[in-house]
Amino acid sequence: MDDAPDQRTPAARSGGMVAWAIIGLCVAVALWSAFIHPERHGPQPGTGGGLSPLELQVRAVVGADQVSSALGATLLKQFDAESTTSGERLHLVVVAGEVVGPADALTRLAALVDDAALVADRELLGRLYRDGAGSLREEERTWLRARLGWTAELALVHGLPPSDTGRIAVLAQASRTTRALAIANGMIAALVLGGIVAAIVLIVRWRQGRLRAAYPTPLLVAVRHPTACIEGFAVYLLTYTAFGMLVHSLVAYALIPDFGMSAVWLYLPLVPLMLIATVRRGMTWKDLRQAIGWHTGRGVLREIAAGVLGWLAALPLLVAALFVAMLLNRYYPASHPIEQMLAGADAATLFALLAVASVFAPLVEETMFRGLLFHHLRTRWAWLPAALLTSGIFAALHPQGVAALPTLTTIALVMAALRAWRGSLIAPVAAHALNNGVAVMVVVLLQG
Repeated sequence: MDDAPDQRTPAARSGGMVAWAIIGLCVAVALWSAFIHPERHGPQPGTGGGLSPLELQVRAVVGADQVSSALGATLLKQFDAESTTSGERLHLVVVAGEVVGPADALTRLAALVDDAALVADRELLGRLYRDGAGSLREEERTWLRARLGWTAELALVHGLPPSDTGRIAVLAQASRTTRALAIANGMIAALVLGGIVAAIVLIVRWRQGRLRAAYPTPLLVAVRHPTACIEGFAVYLLTYTAFGMLVHSLVAYALIPDFGMSAVWLYLPLVPLMLIATVRRGMTWKDLRQAIGWHTGRGVLREIAAGVLGWLAALPLLVAALFVAMLLNRYYPASHPIEQMLAGADAATLFALLAVASVFAPLVEETMFRGLLFHHLRTRWAWLPAALLTSGIFAALHPQGVAALPTLTTIALVMAALRAWRGSLIAPVAAHALNNGVAVMVVVLLQG
């Protein structure tokens, strides 16, 4: 393939350069936003954006304390050792007030005296632990809720009798979160164990020569249509970005209702138009389907099964990437709009968001990234560098922020490997849908 004569016309070369310029600009803007303005990617105080990872930890400690005071104290010491910022220690003040007692909370508050940004918080919490929650005015309670979220709710029921309905409700939330974390951890452990078994099976079959790449030789399509796919991908980035800006503006000026994430369905009819535009660059529909992988491969059911198996086999890698993301999250908080919308979502909203995550995103993103973009790169490079660049672009363009880059890149590499293995897009679409569906359900479980 690399020895094929360069049959690109000047028009094709210029089209390719313009396409890469557009892609590079979009990636640069996304990375600039993520690194320079990391706060845009995390839920802001008072926005009702759901539970932050720190608040989940707070709930976990309080819930564990209800099961065993020794377990609660152990978890508190663990989070004490891991806390690195004054904001984290402020949350732990409230945890200590519940698990150890008000004297320990006041001692911890005194240790935060050098942080000028926490003066008002220290004053309010100090008065609360000395004089009781009844000493705070309503506007002061509102301030604490905006600053500390659920942790403030825990502080505001401190010292109330066990029979108080408000205290019962807050502690019940902590217990539910602790149970949900235990269930989620059990599910993840079982899936990882299954993933290890699946990985071993695939490695053995590969060593036996029973696994062969089904990706079609792309030389013919590459020579006929050297830049059609990359131009189509650039058009996708432009139209999707413009669509998002248009919807945001129309919602801001109250010209259309706020559909939330469900508004992306309005973009779906544009996908066939982009593929038609790609065909008009000189490709036939047959060439396009072969190039982007929209065919049944070795059979729809076999391709779906391969996608599930590949996702399972990659789970140990995904878990490792998640640990890296947790470390980065301390400096670049990661969050996705869909995660914030799940907080308190009713059944209809949950179904709509699950459909976006597990139907719209896999179909559109796999068509564009593992279809158009990966194929264009694969006609020029070996699969690994093509997969790495495709995955890096995929991760950078997502809105979660810097901390999510390792996880998103790993997920995208898995999809690219499935595309190279199976040829058809059905396997990566199935794996993408499964991954997003599991992620949404875990978030729902923890937000409860």
